[in-house]
Amino acid sequence: MKDLTSLLGRFLRSLGVDTGSREAVKEIIRGLSGITLTLEEISIKEGVLVITSTPGKNNALRLKEDRILEALRAQNGLHVNKILYR
Repeated sequence: MKDLTSLLGRFLRSLGVDTGSREAVKEIIRGLSGITLTLEEISIKEGVLVITSTPGKNNALRLKEDRILEALRAQNGLHVNKILYR
């Protein structure tokens, strides 16, 4: 039982890192563009931020893409090289 508790604890900690990064991205985007995204619309893999949202939101975010990337690097130390919109 102790091993199961340890395994679940490690799983929750690793899940928290990803959720924390996505939450930071969400807040930066909301602050810079006024657009509110859900955590399900945001994913980060290997330096690529993928935003799966509506075409209207995606176009508005494209206009502010440079500022968003700069803020992600400066404020949170996230190493995001580019943003993909789907």
